[in-house]
Amino acid sequence: MNNDLRRDIESIADQLCKTVDGNFDFRVKTDSTDPTIEKMLMLINFMLDSMDRSVHDLQFKSDQLQLQVKLAQAASCAKADFLANMSHEIRTPLNGIVGLTSLLQHTEVNDEQSDLINGVRISSDNLLAIINDILDFSKIEAGKLELESVDFDLQVMVQEVAESQAARAAQKELELVIRFVPKTPTQVKADESRLRQVLINLVGNALKFTETGHVMISVNFDNDEFQFQVEDTGIGIPENRREALFEEFTQADSSTTRRFGGTGLGLAISKRIVETMGGEICVQSRQGGGSIFAFHVPLAVTSKSPNQHLATRSISQSNLRVLVVDDNQVNRFVLHEQLLHWHVDSETAKSAKEGLRLLKQAYSQRRPYDIAILDHAMPDEDGASLAGKIKSCECRGTHLVLLSSLGQTFSNQELINMGFSGALLKPAPQIIMKDLLRVLCAALDGEVVPPLITRQTLISHRQQKCEQTEITLPKNINVLLAEDNAVNQKVAKSLLEKMGCHAYIANNGVEALDIAQRFSIDVILMDMQMPDMNGLEATRELRSSKHEHLKTIPIIALTANATSQDKEACLNAGMNDFLSKPFKPDSLKELLYTWVIKDDV
Repeated sequence: MNNDLRRDIESIADQLCKTVDGNFDFRVKTDSTDPTIEKMLMLINFMLDSMDRSVHDLQFKSDQLQLQVKLAQAASCAKADFLANMSHEIRTPLNGIVGLTSLLQHTEVNDEQSDLINGVRISSDNLLAIINDILDFSKIEAGKLELESVDFDLQVMVQEVAESQAARAAQKELELVIRFVPKTPTQVKADESRLRQVLINLVGNALKFTETGHVMISVNFDNDEFQFQVEDTGIGIPENRREALFEEFTQADSSTTRRFGGTGLGLAISKRIVETMGGEICVQSRQGGGSIFAFHVPLAVTSKSPNQHLATRSISQSNLRVLVVDDNQVNRFVLHEQLLHWHVDSETAKSAKEGLRLLKQAYSQRRPYDIAILDHAMPDEDGASLAGKIKSCECRGTHLVLLSSLGQTFSNQELINMGFSGALLKPAPQIIMKDLLRVLCAALDGEVVPPLITRQTLISHRQQKCEQTEITLPKNINVLLAEDNAVNQKVAKSLLEKMGCHAYIANNGVEALDIAQRFSIDVILMDMQMPDMNGLEATRELRSSKHEHLKTIPIIALTANATSQDKEACLNAGMNDFLSKPFKPDSLKELLYTWVIKDDV
């Protein structure tokens, strides 16, 4: 190789060293007139052109990607802010509706007015559920779904879920059944509110899509996990739509949304809650053949209820014989299963005619039934008519218990006149059914019992024996309410006065500071968003005051801002507790009790 060629190649190599740092924005030059070198330079510069364009394209795409990420983050923040603001704006008037409805229920109203008030309450509860679903979905998207861990009675919680849906079931003439499998633990530790939310979603869906038959909630304990099922006899789900059911804003098909309504968020939220709790959820269904939504979660089992075995033993030792008369096979099965678990000799009949035959047969064999549990709504002959026939024949010594749904109720005197010793609304809680059997056992032993045993008499009897007493607030507590909404002022003031408190009203943070300085205030209920000075600013002013007593007044956030960030902001500002609107009077009373007596404990 001659010297000129070597020099040209070395020059080209030196220039190409710039590409080591990713620099392609240059072109190789040389003084050579050699055709081969010129051809090489052309190819190298063509390559550099291509590399340079690629780098610029990649940089442009990177910039675009970063811009898209920033826009997505901004959109997510804007959506979260929008949802939080909308939640606040809706919760504020909704709190007034809930509060005024609660106050109205404690006034003298006739049956028609009571039904209308109940309709308002149900509608406001449904609206609040939609708001909560949207906020929960927002939390799930942001990865901020948090779980609590509290001790609670699982059986009571499931019963409360059923009772909250009983009116809907009665309106559609559906049987709402609870099957708490015997030996399933009742005392557990988990996030009660989230578990309740899942069950309400599933039961609500089942009732929505079921026109005839039943909806059954089943709870079982197996392999160290709790298994929940919500079974219905509804319209079912096409096979090609089952996978998409747990996706957000999705229902079986668009016609389902038009016919039944709903946001399509309930199942998506339920799935994420169950998975966050360490479980799984699935569905079995066929179109026109009903559905079973099932999930399992690992709940921590805590101590057993101290009276759990006492009640069972007192029934099993009484040699009771019980007949269940009900046309619904599921109801018969569940009641029979539970009676067997309590060691009660029981049989079932699927009609009034068969029930009367079994009663007469047992009497003729000198093994009469002590108790007959009669369903009211049976197709051929209802429970009330059957009771009349029983009381007019040789079986009149059998105690009769009527099971009816909402809307099928009688007055106490009517029930007594028909010959019933007890009456319960479905779904009857197992603990209440157990108490009823115990009271009727006492009647069989000659003890004096009420002429008619109802859930209310049983609850009153249980409460009298309960060592815990209802929360009672000290008299004349001075409460400062900082709230700018006139309706919410009226609601809160009325509730506080009913609790025996004296309420001072402030329209904003400035007025709240003035009242707190001039009067002896025991506790402050502080709204977050107020004109002139908001609740957070007012709290900071109080906590930094030169007056020592202002630094220690308990401050409870009473606000329509419902996110965990809102709660954290309130606590960071110096507030002691947090209650989101709309709230239940008992929740407010409990918080007042906690913070007012804190200094005295």
